[in-house]
Amino acid sequence: NYYEYEIPLTFTKEGATPVGSDPNEDEEYKKLVWPTENEFFFALKQLQDLKIERNNKDISLASVYEIVDPEKPNNRIRIKGNPTLGLVKGVMIGLKNTNGQGVPQCAEVWVNELRVSGLNEQGGVAGLARLDIKLADLGTVTASTNYSSIGYGSIDQKLAQRQLEDVLQYDVATNIELGRFFPKKWGVQIPFYTQLSRTIKTPKYDPYQLDIPLDELLSGTTDLNRRDSLRKIAQDYTQIRSLNFTNVRKNRVRGAEKPMPWDISNFSFTYAFSQTYRRDPNIESETLNLHRGSLTYNFSTTPKYYTPFKRFIK
Repeated sequence: NYYEYEIPLTFTKEGATPVGSDPNEDEEYKKLVWPTENEFFFALKQLQDLKIERNNKDISLASVYEIVDPEKPNNRIRIKGNPTLGLVKGVMIGLKNTNGQGVPQCAEVWVNELRVSGLNEQGGVAGLARLDIKLADLGTVTASTNYSSIGYGSIDQKLAQRQLEDVLQYDVATNIELGRFFPKKWGVQIPFYTQLSRTIKTPKYDPYQLDIPLDELLSGTTDLNRRDSLRKIAQDYTQIRSLNFTNVRKNRVRGAEKPMPWDISNFSFTYAFSQTYRRDPNIESETLNLHRGSLTYNFSTTPKYYTPFKRFIK
């Protein structure tokens, strides 16, 4: 798995450099030793475009795919396998004898200042919003959302530490006393809570080809169904749904009969349900359902005190 960028080299003839000249100051010396034709300069995006072009043509990964650099016709760009710039751990510089006659060559090669420049320093944006609604004595409704885009980060973060994904999160929660829908004399108490939360993370790069921007991959796909499928499997999606009834009970109302151990008011019921669904590039689908319930009994009577020694204590 590799990318390859090839340029033809221009040799400096032996003895062509001025004798006794200062290599750091003599411009003629620099031009002879470091000719402009030998400058190894190209945009990394050309490698991304090469991979996308190769993949769209359904060419085998086992074969070498080659094109000519449109800006420098003497240079060649090649790809084999499925290399990824996001996982590069080594760069190799090599020489190829293209004489074609089998004539061996002997040369001394100098390489200077291999570096990367022109990094994308585009910043991102972020925002959040929250809404609280109070429904008189019935309950409350709360909604919130926050969003941060690719490139977002704090001021003290370096370029490599900035966010590489769009993150959208929203949450809606409701807390209602359903007992308000029943006559007050019944003494019914039904606290109900429900919540829906979703988090969607869309990466900048295709998670399976870490050097191909996801937008470029999608724009190069003409089949709309396939485009939607590619976007979906690239996302990290989490959804949480929950509802619970907490301490559901029938309260004793004023004027009721004397409490007895078998009264329904001595019981309270709690039930909670939560469902977590998630998918990401490595997990097609995962659903976790949790059910929890409890039944509580509480009965107390008026205590009776016995004081057999009361008459002895004054």
